Amino acid sequence: MGRIYNSYNTEECNFFKIWLIKKKDLSERTAYTYLKNLEYFRRWFQVCCSEELAASKVTEVKLSKYQQYMVYEGKQESTINQRLSAVKKYLEWAHHSSLINTIPKLPPCLSTTKNKPRVLSESEQVMLFKAAKEGPKRDLAIMTTLLETGMKAEELCGLQVRHVGLNKNTGRLLVAQREVPLTLKMKAVFKDDPNLHTADPDGYVFLSNKGAKLSPGAVEAIIRKYARKANLTEVTSSCLRATFATKLAQNGVNIQLIAKLLGLSSLDATLALCDPEKVFEVSINAGYRSISKELKRVTIQYHASDRREVL
Repeated sequence: MGRIYNSYNTEECNFFKIWLIKKKDLSERTAYTYLKNLEYFRRWFQVCCSEELAASKVTEVKLSKYQQYMVYEGKQESTINQRLSAVKKYLEWAHHSSLINTIPKLPPCLSTTKNKPRVLSESEQVMLFKAAKEGPKRDLAIMTTLLETGMKAEELCGLQVRHVGLNKNTGRLLVAQREVPLTLKMKAVFKDDPNLHTADPDGYVFLSNKGAKLSPGAVEAIIRKYARKANLTEVTSSCLRATFATKLAQNGVNIQLIAKLLGLSSLDATLALCDPEKVFEVSINAGYRSISKELKRVTIQYHASDRREVL
């Protein structure tokens, strides 16, 4: 194996490596991986702290800055967590070797987002719903509801008649103790749904072909069916939910309100669901419009005062 830590304290590295192998019962290859990841921290420490790495000089603030640096560099969450784990092992070794009295607190691990649902483009949405219009009205209503409300598949399956509120001008859904306003398109969907006119308020809005409660698996099968017809891949209910969130962000809706509509308590989870480029783009455009508006106001005032002086 090649060594990437030649510029570091070789003697300290060897002691650390021996400790990993003998005390932590790690293989030589795994120990090398820890040393490799520690080297990234050493190089950052040398540049950003203007000194050589020593366990006694590592603080909670520096560890937090190192994590922020890796996030800014666009490193994957798993990579960031792995590199910090190597630093943690290094500090544990230093504490075991009496080089430091206490181990500084490391920043919390970043949550890794596996198989993040993709956001459908406008053209993909048109293709998907064009295919759905060829099927039963129920299927189109299901997909429209998912896209227009950001519901999860299991929430849609549990939607009952009493959860739907319709009147002349407005409409809303009660979903998992949150209220979701209905668009005009959604009002039309529910107005034409025969199940809403049942006398049983506990009846389900969307039923299976056998008249029973719909299952999340059946919802996903319906979506896959029309995605195949539209020649689209990797389309799920989560994709429609992510598309709903991103469309709101594109229209300048506040991220806190998007989280509320999705039933999420974490803004991080909401941002992970939205397309980050779209959220950033909206923020920049909103800021630009605000600045332009202010410049226009100042310019008008300036010219008005200039005319008064002339008169």
